[in-house]
Amino acid sequence: MRLILSLSVLAVALLMVLEGPAPAQADSSIPEDLKKFGDTVKEKVLAAVDKVKEIDFSKAWPWITDKFSQVKDTIKKTFS
Repeated sequence: MRLILSLSVLAVALLMVLEGPAPAQADSSIPEDLKKFGDTVKEKVLAAVDKVKEIDFSKAWPWITDKFSQVKDTIKKTFS
């Protein structure tokens, strides 16, 4: 009985050692990582907005209306 108890205690201790540091003891770089992520997202969104502002909609509008009419026709054929 003592051998089984000793082996189970040893297994739990080994598991705790191999598990690594607890989250409270880990490196607290999470706020820095979130700030970097937020900055990256902000840069990408601003770049996308600038790109949209540069589009000449007089050329894009016929293409958009054509695609919408194709989708409309497909929906009518499918559900009629």
